[in-house]
Amino acid sequence: MLNVALVQNNTRLTRDGDEDVDGRVVAIVDIVSSEPWVKEDCKHSGCDESEFEEGWLAWKLKNIRKLDNPVSAIAKRKFYDLTDSEAIAVKRELET
Repeated sequence: MLNVALVQNNTRLTRDGDEDVDGRVVAIVDIVSSEPWVKEDCKHSGCDESEFEEGWLAWKLKNIRKLDNPVSAIAKRKFYDLTDSEAIAVKRELET
């Protein structure tokens, strides 16, 4: 998957339909592969092992384009489209 907006959330999103209106697009990335997330990955992902849950994936990212000024966006679970205004703001930020 290419040109995926990486949206950082402040509230843990655990159920379908959960949203964080204070999310921020922090980067645009290319996802080149994934593999099962294992407990040992916690030390590299900034989480406590007590937060580990089976069934999640670890993504291998390439072509990471960090936004110097993160763009406000609603954070949601899984993959979804940004709103038109969010996408335009991200595009503008990438051009600066």
